[in-house]
Amino acid sequence: MFDSLRIGQADLIANQGITDRRSELFGFTRPVETFPVSIFTRKHENAISTIQSLSGKTVAVVKLNIGEIIVKDHSDIIVHKYEHVEEALLGLLSGNSDALIYPEPVLWNLARQARIEDKIKVVGEPIIEISRAISVLKKNQTLLKRLDTAVEKLVGSEKFKTIYTRWYGSPTPFWTVDKAVAFMTGLLVIVFICMGFWRYRSTMSLNKSLRKHIAKRKTAEQNLKQAYETLEEKVDERTRHLQDALEKVKTLSGMLPICSSCKKIRDDKGYWNQIEVYIEKHSEAEFSHGMCQECSDKLYGDEDWYKAYKNKSNNKGI
Repeated sequence: MFDSLRIGQADLIANQGITDRRSELFGFTRPVETFPVSIFTRKHENAISTIQSLSGKTVAVVKLNIGEIIVKDHSDIIVHKYEHVEEALLGLLSGNSDALIYPEPVLWNLARQARIEDKIKVVGEPIIEISRAISVLKKNQTLLKRLDTAVEKLVGSEKFKTIYTRWYGSPTPFWTVDKAVAFMTGLLVIVFICMGFWRYRSTMSLNKSLRKHIAKRKTAEQNLKQAYETLEEKVDERTRHLQDALEKVKTLSGMLPICSSCKKIRDDKGYWNQIEVYIEKHSEAEFSHGMCQECSDKLYGDEDWYKAYKNKSNNKGI
């Protein structure tokens, strides 16, 4: 890039760090940016904190960059020079270098683009601050004045602020206030919906269970009512039977008009009934007919067959 400017293949270098060595060759506009040059290490490196602690360490620098100039004054540092900053950063992450000296905003922007900003860190205070500007050959003063006037207008403008923020500003965090509010609002809505659905399901389940219990209770009440009615019917029937039996017992227990000769009984209607017929009619008793000894002797005592039967029965003990 420097050679292209010197031999006339280019008219200017759009952004270059201002150093004493470069000022001997080029003319610079007023600075467009100023930033610190710092020491970078891996995230979990704790032995390095200042440039003095780099003694005996391997330090990565980029050729023709300010870092190369800084390490020249420290002969006790092992210098590893790279052609490009990307190579120097990978050398640090791979462990080929213990530290990297480079302009801080530029390296942070590169790390964010590569999504490895969580792998490195800045240690200690900045080693130096360096300004950057547009450079041209010293002999091209006309172009330098035009550029310097344009830079003066640019630096104070909103356009410059937008450009600077784009390249060196901190990345916009994913969780902004608006996003957080929107997320929490959405989360609350989801929670309320879930709670409402759960409450609806719980209520429906409870109502279903309640309906089952009510149906069981109604069935039990109906069964109980039927059992009660059946019991009442049985009690009434049993009571009627008892009343009928009691009436019969009272009838047989009362004063019965009986013939003193034939032993017939007169009923309530005035009819005379054989005693066994009357009793069977008014009770559960039944009669079987036979003849007692006295009646047998009275009726058949003079008959020869009866006498023979009687003697035979006496001999057998009947």
